[in-house]
Amino acid sequence: MVTLSPPILSQITELERLRREQDSVIRKINKLHLKLIETQQEDPNRVEKLPEKLWAKLRSFYEEASKLAETEERLAAQCVRSLDARGSEGQRSGAAPSRVKTI
Repeated sequence: MVTLSPPILSQITELERLRREQDSVIRKINKLHLKLIETQQEDPNRVEKLPEKLWAKLRSFYEEASKLAETEERLAAQCVRSLDARGSEGQRSGAAPSRVKTI
């Protein structure tokens, strides 16, 4: 049984929110890629003539996905540090960690 403190639960909740947001952005990227592939299959020359707006949109999705991934990486590292600190506290005191919430 694992017990987690409210700050750690908050970090995990935020990680889950970031994951859902990343999934949404990745679906948008995949949708645009599919559109580009279909366009290329219809007429290879047409891809080069697609509006700049489409390319800018794809670029912005990639930038957003990159920022979300960086945020996720920082938050995951912070979460690991919090869990390590909590584990160290329990080992030093020799007592079981206090129960806050059981998952």
